[in-house]
Amino acid sequence: MGLRTTLLLLFAALALCAVLWFTDEKPPPQAVAEVAVLDGRSLVECRRMRWQFADQPAIEVSRGADGAFALSDPIADAVSVAHLRQIVAAWDSAQMVATSFQDDAQGRQETGLSRPELVFTAEWPDGTRVQIDVGTPGVAKDDRFLRRDGRIWRGGQAPYESLRVGLDDLRERAVFRAMEPQCSELVVETVQLTGKRERLHLQRAKGGAWRLLAPLQGPADPVRAMQFVAAVLSLRADHFLPGPVRLPEREPDVLVVVRGALGEQTARLWTEQGQLFGQIPGRGVNFNAENRQYGQIFDNAAQNLRATILVPMDEVATQLGEVLLDPGEGRGDRIRLSRVSEAGDWRLLEPFELRAGATPVNELVSALVNLRAIEFADGVAAAEPRTGLGAGRLQLSVRRLEQKQLTTIWLGADEQRGDVPLVHACRADEPGSVVLVPRPAVELLRRPWTVYCRLDLLRLPGAVGRLTVSRRAAPAGTQGAERTFRVADGHWRLEGAEGRCDEVGGFANDVLRDLRGTAAVDLRQPAFGEPDWTLVLAREDGDELARLRFWDGGAGTVLVAQPVLPAAAPSPVGFELEAWVAKSLRELWQ
Repeated sequence: MGLRTTLLLLFAALALCAVLWFTDEKPPPQAVAEVAVLDGRSLVECRRMRWQFADQPAIEVSRGADGAFALSDPIADAVSVAHLRQIVAAWDSAQMVATSFQDDAQGRQETGLSRPELVFTAEWPDGTRVQIDVGTPGVAKDDRFLRRDGRIWRGGQAPYESLRVGLDDLRERAVFRAMEPQCSELVVETVQLTGKRERLHLQRAKGGAWRLLAPLQGPADPVRAMQFVAAVLSLRADHFLPGPVRLPEREPDVLVVVRGALGEQTARLWTEQGQLFGQIPGRGVNFNAENRQYGQIFDNAAQNLRATILVPMDEVATQLGEVLLDPGEGRGDRIRLSRVSEAGDWRLLEPFELRAGATPVNELVSALVNLRAIEFADGVAAAEPRTGLGAGRLQLSVRRLEQKQLTTIWLGADEQRGDVPLVHACRADEPGSVVLVPRPAVELLRRPWTVYCRLDLLRLPGAVGRLTVSRRAAPAGTQGAERTFRVADGHWRLEGAEGRCDEVGGFANDVLRDLRGTAAVDLRQPAFGEPDWTLVLAREDGDELARLRFWDGGAGTVLVAQPVLPAAAPSPVGFELEAWVAKSLRELWQ
């Protein structure tokens, strides 16, 4: 090939590349077998979209002056962002393929396009307008016939199905525009159980942490505060109220003010039969919300935030490491419970070191969870005598597992607000901020230390082969002050008597080896002097396993027992026994 021919071919190739580079012209749809339904455009950029199903009113979504999409026909309202995203995704990604049907009366009749099931139109700012007529399903039933640009196509079901949404479902149900990251300040006014109107005012401080400004000032628990703000901002309309609705002229039951990056919104809400109703701020739309939302937001989330005002833990059950209850000098024993880890066992360290029972500790944890501020005592300080937060108070101190410093709460005098029993309380470091907390929770904290004792008296490792019962003094009409039961020749016998008593051995090994009480008793009380009788449990060879000391007021009274292990000092804790166990023990003398 000559040089001249080579140069001509090179120039032709360069010219073709230039044409392809500088032109965006596309072949007409009639000449293409498969194209995008919207011809490569996106609904994100359109200024208006409108659709109408057969025998139904048209729905239109258009872009407002602020650039945001909104419903414009048949009503003017905010559009659901979630549904709009589904519509945009379905139509932007939709493809269609050519069919052999002609765009004439017969072709439209055979594809259901003579009377389309759906007509969808989208317009863009540059004047481009795309109209899609949607007909009946195709042979595969997972597609539909479409008509665009004078030609019949076949496309997927997704665009059609994305528009099968009721008008109310297309309306935005969120009452507030902002979400928690966009909110810088939140005010919530509600009426408490006591009838008092109270304000919770949170403001985001530098660094993003939430701070409580009312009803008292101080840092808010970061987790609970974020959860509360997020819960309030998640309020949604369960139902839109049709027609004009006359809102009450009285003060709203709930007032919410939201300030942040999207401006300020104020919602005034009322309650009726457990449901919230009011007007969505900025939209002029009346709505109601079911009782479930009211409970989750203004009861549960608010109470969780209030709970951390006194006890600064968002998960008390897992974070609590130590509890100290001090009634004050001369008013009872200090109670101190502690554990070394979340999985560790709780132990009673004061007034004596003992194992703690799981049930009373769980009740204690529940009381701390419920120690929430029901009402803030405006203008009341801890120094006022009526609060009971002076010398006679109960002092509660708690500590997280990973911390060393204790947080101290004062619990004072009882208070009654209608049918609601309450107790005055405050943080020791904030004596000017007095709150009222539920009395049932405080009553659990006022219990004596014996409640926390584990009720296991004995857990013996070996079998019992000998029982020796000795009395301080033999009652009148009885023989001697000591009796011994032991195994001989494979049977239990009473020394000095004829016959077998195997039932005693069964009682010793089935009941006494793993003996539990019903309640703990403080043996330092004057009523408990020298024990009335003692029972020694031993192996067959006489090796002592344990002994039980008993205080016995006679038949019909509670029998109190104190376990004593070999080489161990007895603790000042006794245990009341069940009536049937007491009866069986007393029968050892009969």
